[in-house]
Amino acid sequence: MSVCPPAARFLLAAFAAAALSAQDEGSLSSRRDLSKLRGIELRYPRDKDRPVASVDGRELTLGDLVRHMTERHAPEFDAFLSTPAGNLYFQERLPADWVRQFADVVALRAEARYREVPAERLERKLAEAAEQGFNAWLEEFERKRRDQGVTAALSEERKASLRARHARESGLALERQGLLDALTPDLDNIGLDAAHWFHREYPRYFGGVVHLAHILVYDRHPVTGQLLVEEDRAKAQALVAEIKARLNPDGSNFEEVARLMSEDRRSGQRGGVLRNVSRFDSRLPPSVTRAAWDMADGEWRGPIESSFGQHFVKRISYTHYAFFLITETTLPKVRTVMRQKLQEDAMLEIRERHRVQLLF
Repeated sequence: MSVCPPAARFLLAAFAAAALSAQDEGSLSSRRDLSKLRGIELRYPRDKDRPVASVDGRELTLGDLVRHMTERHAPEFDAFLSTPAGNLYFQERLPADWVRQFADVVALRAEARYREVPAERLERKLAEAAEQGFNAWLEEFERKRRDQGVTAALSEERKASLRARHARESGLALERQGLLDALTPDLDNIGLDAAHWFHREYPRYFGGVVHLAHILVYDRHPVTGQLLVEEDRAKAQALVAEIKARLNPDGSNFEEVARLMSEDRRSGQRGGVLRNVSRFDSRLPPSVTRAAWDMADGEWRGPIESSFGQHFVKRISYTHYAFFLITETTLPKVRTVMRQKLQEDAMLEIRERHRVQLLF
């Protein structure tokens, strides 16, 4: 019986790994061409009766959404959306966001009725959210103008036009925020004792970041966010199943599978790795950051749904880079993080309780 020398064993292992990699790389030629993915196309008023979401078992149509926006946020929006210019919105991401936000609004309003939240509180919180949202947006808009060298002040007429556009495009998002504010406790007056308690419970939310890797499979259109047509969605489900079968239980090959199979090509080139992710990082979907922060180092989960598609997420490590002291000066920061945590939990629970399902 011949014994294979260590050097030969190393070469054989290298050749085997190279062959496997070549086989996997060859399979990349069968990767989906993302430019050919087809989202569900809507037009208004043609598709006004098409269901776009379901809440508490009741279907919500595109017409329901447009009627709500027309009544609460953008007068004559239904007439505008019926024009060729209005239908251009369906080539952007906004309609998919509107569907998500509208379904949440319907669920939140149902929850408010169940809890018998006073109408005065609801309307006050809605008005506050709308005003604060527009003011923050306008401040950023004017900052960009200054950066471009524009010094002329905005006329009142121009501000009114901007407010109308902002209400049309962001009114549903701000309505959702106002309803969440009405359904969750006010935290403006919490003191140092409550802040210390929250910091003890969630110390890593302050001054810490997570390093993670993710694998993305689009079951929504990469540009418009529209739910893919049935054929492309079936291919996405098959890809999700293949990724799940390939991943080792201990996550040891996660980065390699990400490099070979993730449809987020930019992060996929580096094994899906995303570094320095804070707990409420606005750069990533909340479902991804929440999962990463809930896991132990080395653990992976998936698939996890987001507004982009299906993710597999692996937590690589946690780094604490700064100590956070609870003082009167830092109290506003604690209140902000507490509110984010409270409202994220509330929104997830309400979506589940009211069986929110997106059909577009």
